[in-house]
Order: sequence, then C-alpha cells, then structure tokens
Amino acid sequence: LNSYKSDGFAIQNRDDSMLTIRDTTGKGTIRGAYNKDDGGAIINEGTLSIIGVTFTQNRTTDYGAAIYNDEGDLTLTDVIMTNNYASRGGAVYMDDGTLTVQGGLFKENEASRSGGALYIGEGTSAVIDGDAEFSMNKAKSDSESTQGGAILNAGTLTVNSGTFTQNIAIEGGVIYNIELYYDASATINGGVFKNNGASNGSVIYNLGGEVTVTGGEMTANLAYGDGTDTTGCGTIYNTSYDYEDGILTVSGGSIHDNTASFLGAGVYMDSGIFNIEGSPRIYDNAFYDWEGGNSVFLNDDTVMTVIGDLSRDALICADTNKQDVPVAITSGLKGHGGPEVFVSDSVNRFVLTNGYGEAVLGVPCIVSFDPGDGSGVLFPVIVAEAYPLPECDFDVPDGMQFKEWSVVIGDGEAIQAQPGDEIMVTADTTVTAVWEPLPSDPTFRTQSIILSGEIGVNFFVNLPEAAGLEYGDSYMTFSISGKGDVTARADYDPAFTNTTGEAYGFTCYINAIQMADTITATYHYQKNGAWKTIEKQYAVRDYFSGFDSYVDQGYITDSATIDLVHALADYGHYVQPFLSTVRGWRLGSDYAEQGTFYATYSSDEIQAAKNDTASRALAVDNGTDGDIEEVTHSLTLDSETAINVFFQPASGYRGTLTASVDGETVRCTQDDQGRWFVRIENVSAHELSSDRTVTVTTDNGTATVTVSALSYVNSALNHYEDDAEAQNAAMAIYRYAKAADAYKAAYPDD
Repeated sequence: LNSYKSDGFAIQNRDDSMLTIRDTTGKGTIRGAYNKDDGGAIINEGTLSIIGVTFTQNRTTDYGAAIYNDEGDLTLTDVIMTNNYASRGGAVYMDDGTLTVQGGLFKENEASRSGGALYIGEGTSAVIDGDAEFSMNKAKSDSESTQGGAILNAGTLTVNSGTFTQNIAIEGGVIYNIELYYDASATINGGVFKNNGASNGSVIYNLGGEVTVTGGEMTANLAYGDGTDTTGCGTIYNTSYDYEDGILTVSGGSIHDNTASFLGAGVYMDSGIFNIEGSPRIYDNAFYDWEGGNSVFLNDDTVMTVIGDLSRDALICADTNKQDVPVAITSGLKGHGGPEVFVSDSVNRFVLTNGYGEAVLGVPCIVSFDPGDGSGVLFPVIVAEAYPLPECDFDVPDGMQFKEWSVVIGDGEAIQAQPGDEIMVTADTTVTAVWEPLPSDPTFRTQSIILSGEIGVNFFVNLPEAAGLEYGDSYMTFSISGKGDVTARADYDPAFTNTTGEAYGFTCYINAIQMADTITATYHYQKNGAWKTIEKQYAVRDYFSGFDSYVDQGYITDSATIDLVHALADYGHYVQPFLSTVRGWRLGSDYAEQGTFYATYSSDEIQAAKNDTASRALAVDNGTDGDIEEVTHSLTLDSETAINVFFQPASGYRGTLTASVDGETVRCTQDDQGRWFVRIENVSAHELSSDRTVTVTTDNGTATVTVSALSYVNSALNHYEDDAEAQNAAMAIYRYAKAADAYKAAYPDD
C-alpha cells in the first residue's frame, strides 16, 4: 500500500468481519490515500487490529484521513500516524464502537475543525495506554474556532499513560471534551502533558461534560489568548453547555508551572462544578507578567467542593488577583471574596495566603512536644509551613540542663536543633527535649562566626555556679596555626553571652588567610585558688560545612546571611593564592588552604565590577600643594584588614608632613622608599565600601584623597588584567563588600 493514491478508501472491513494488519518488515506504510468522503485510507465496521503500520500523508475532506471507524472495534498497537489531514479526526474518526491505543506515535496530524489526531464520537469508548506519544498535532482553521489539538472526545475517554507535547487548537490544546446528546467523560489517570497551547484550556477544555483527573502531570503549557478578557484562561478550562454543568473532579496528579495570559493558569472555572479530594496538587501557575498566583480561578457563583478526605500532599491555590470575584469553598471550608477572609472549620484542612493574592488550601501537620527526662507540658501546634523551634519551657530534671531538641519529621531520622532554628514541617512531627548533666567545671558549648564586622570566631563556654569556681579574672588565649603561630587573648566579660544567656563568649579575630588554620582556644579559670584550663580547637572552614548543612535542611533561608557567608568563604579562598605569590609563602604548609568556595568570576562579571567601582577610583585633590608628587594605595589582608595610602613627596622636599583621616589626626610615617604613608586600620566587613577622606598637610599647602577598599578593587581590576590570581582576589573583596553591605542593611543592629 506504499504510495497508494485513490479517489476512494484503500481498505474496508465490513460489519461482523475480523481483520488484522501487521507489519513484520518494518516498512509497512499506507501513504497518500485520498477520499472525498469519510475514511481516507480505511473504513472499519467490524473488528480491526493494526500492529506496527505507518499511516502518512492520507487525506479526506470529511472525517478520518487514515481510519474512519463506523461502530466497529479498533485496536492500534505501536502504530505511527503522521501528517494526515481531515476536517474532523485528522488521523482517526470514531463514530461509535471502541478504540484501544497501545503505544505508537501520532505526530503532525491536522484537522481543519476538531480532533487534530483523534475524534472520539458519541457512544465511543476509547483507552490510551502504554508509551503512546501525541506530538505537534493541531486543529487549525483560518476562519473559525477549532477544538482538540490532539483529541476531541464526545464519548468515553480514558488516558492511562502517554506523552502529549506541542499540540495546539483554539479550545483544548490536547483534549476537547464536549457533551452533545449523550454523556461525555474524560478520565486522566496518568501521562505527561507538556508544552501544549490553546486560547482557552491549553490541555483540556470541558464543555458540559465530565472530566476526572486522578494522576499525570500537566506542566509548562500556555493559554495564550487574543488580548480579550475571555481568552487566555486555564490549563483546564471548565464550562457548561445548555443545561448541562461541566463537572471537573481532581483527586490526584499535578498541574504546575503553567502560564495564562489572563486568569486561572491552572484551572479556570467559567461555570459548572469543581470537586476535589485525595491528593490534588495545583500550584505555581502564573500570568505572563506576574510571578506566582492564580492557579485556580472560580468565576461568579462557581463552587469548589471538597467531596472527600484530602491527603497530606494536597495543595490547591484558589482565588485571584480580582478581589471583587465571589468565591466559595464548601464542605469544611467557607469564605467569600478575597483570600484574607477564607477560614477553615475543620482541623483537617487549612487555608493560608501565599503572598500572591491567593488562598492556599492544604493539610496542616501537628508538631508535638515530648519533655524527655523532664516534665511539664508544651501544647501541640498546627503548622503548614516552616516552623521556628521554641525555647524549652519544660521543667528541668534535677542535676541536668537543656542541651537541644531532637526532631523527628514523619518517619524520618532524628535531627538535632536549637531553639530558634527553623524546621520545614512536611508531616506530623515530634520534638523531644534532650538533657545533659550540669557540668561541675566549665565546658565549651558552641562557636559562631562574626558576620557584621571584622572576621572573628566566638567561643562560648558554659560557666556553672559551683563552690570553688572563680571567673572574675578568667580569660581565653588563642593560638592560631600557620606561619608565625599567632597568639591572642580575650578577657572574661559577664555581659557577653549567647542568645539564651546560658554561655559566655570570647572572641578570636583572624584575617582572610587564616580561615583554614586551626585555632586552639584555651580557657583559663580558677578552682579552689588554683588555675585550671580547658581547650577547644576550631577553624572557620569548619563553619562553612556546618552552615551548608543547615541551609540544605531548610534551617537557614535568609538570603542576606547565606550570601555573606558564601562571600566570606570566597574571600578567604581567592585571597590566599594571590598573597602567597606576593609574599612568597607556601600555601598548604605556611598556611592551611581554604578550599571551600562558591563563586567563579566570568569576564562579564569582572567588567560589571569595574563599571560599578569606576566612580570609586582613587580621587586626589592637590589643591595648591605642589609638594606631593604622587598618591597610591594598597590593602593589607594578611595581618589585618587595613588601607594604606602612600604620598610621594616632590624631589628635594625636606619639610614636615601631617595627616588626618576623616578629620582626626593620625600617625604619618616614612617608608624605606621615602614615601609618607597613612594606615587606616581594622577595616570591618561593612566598612569595605565606605569612603575615607585622608588629608595631608605640607609646609606649602594640603592635599586630599578619597579612598576605600572598593577604590583599590577598581585599581586592581584595571591594573592586573592579565593576572588571574589578582583579578580573582579583587573580585572576592568586591563581592564580600557588597554582601556585607546587604547584610548590614538587613540587620542594622547586628
């Protein structure tokens, strides 16, 4: 039947006949058949089974370019139908009977009115199963509306699986379900519906029939509209026909990340009935120009009804950006108007707002508290989102102190957390108090990183009240491994405690190149008149791995904190190799390598940093002073963070030179090159981008220069364009300064 052309159909299977057409060669093709009436290639009135055959480029001006089924039983197994064309049913038209599609491919078939690939007429029962693929089919006309880019259903359709992509029509990009004279129903039990499009109903348009969704995924589909307020609606569009309500029931599957140009990017209920039960998930659907919102739109007097139990996985987003549209959610939920007035009269269902002008229907989880070895009661709470753990208010058992919470979410493993930590509650959760014996001597408790100023580590120590223990003269010494074995000391300050007031802090300040070096903290205290010590080792790089773990678990979600910690790690990582080259020390032996980093810098990002810092370039105003010949500056990063400003006097100048920074007199010394220099010391993280005004006075006048760490960054980025280490170090300083500014803006009192 290859290249067969005719003014009539090629094959007719009569009533009560049984016919099987099987391709055993891999080349069986029915091509180019043409019929002015129904059935371009085959008319079936009996029982017809087709296996592995290809139908392509068949045409009819009426119904079913490849097959017209007239009350017969048709089974298509691994059949390929491409580029067939008809008025209705571009590939297959079912006029009553049964249809089974098992696998196969329906691609680029077209109908000028409805059913780009399949037309399932009244009285027909159709099942789509296996790995069937419907792709790039369309119902297209230049003069009238079209329905069902892949399928028009007026009978009974069941989709158990398959892939449906890039199918288009005016109404119903994939399926148009229409109630004519008999009941029409479409049931979606599975399948993936992606990248389909229609003016209304990018996947399904239901007109007076019944659509049931129990599974499958509908995502990345587009209801594009024509600019009017009646188009561009719904991945599923539901409406009524004459006196027949369109009924939509969703009990499973997911409808997410779809787009509409008007309303109801997930489900648009023009009229009819919307039932939900089980575990439907309709979320993250959006307008063209609005991120979020409008997953479900319920038109005037349309009702969404909870007809059965909702599982813990259920998530429905309802209502719209239009507050004047009446909405009602019944059977356990009630409300009218905007989402802020939705309430729940059932503890098994929860209504929240999600920040996009929607009411979110979900199922809450219960967080219960267990005192462990303690006693007392903390009442359970109902949670439907992130939950910050409370302080422990249980009665403390004798000789014990609170250590931490042990959190078990659903059937998961226990995780340890402190009061104030956020947990993502996705199932019923038990929070148990964990106790530890009261120490009889001081013990190290926790460590934290200073983020708002200089780089430093806070070591917190439990200081129990016991006979013979004295803390007034206590102190902590720090020994930092690495070149030179740096030591430091911090004295006891009774006002410096952790957030709960249970432990006392001591701070060890470090510089950028010491982040991977081990800090040995030794606490010195007196017991019964004798000096005692306890010891703890820690490195800043240990903090990064623990921090990432907390971010991954959802305990830390604040972007300002995350960005600053990541920028701090990058700062240490990129400054180390640059300074090792400049100073001549060995990375990995003189100083431990800070291997944790998060960013790499592209040429576009480097150029953007140059542009951003151009206005901060070194600015010198010599005034009337001719004694200053040149001004340069540098950053010190390996002992502390400091800005150095160098003034080269004119040849032969032997007079005096004094200096001030921001109006305060500072020391000005001369180096071995004859340059005078001013050192701005202890520049903290949030001061890296701050301008400092340095004024020098000679015998004959004054000169003023404005400097900052960012002015040095601009100089380095432009001067060291062929030095990758220098460029990376400058970019790391730039990003660290920006992140510190953002953190300070978010937490001005920190």
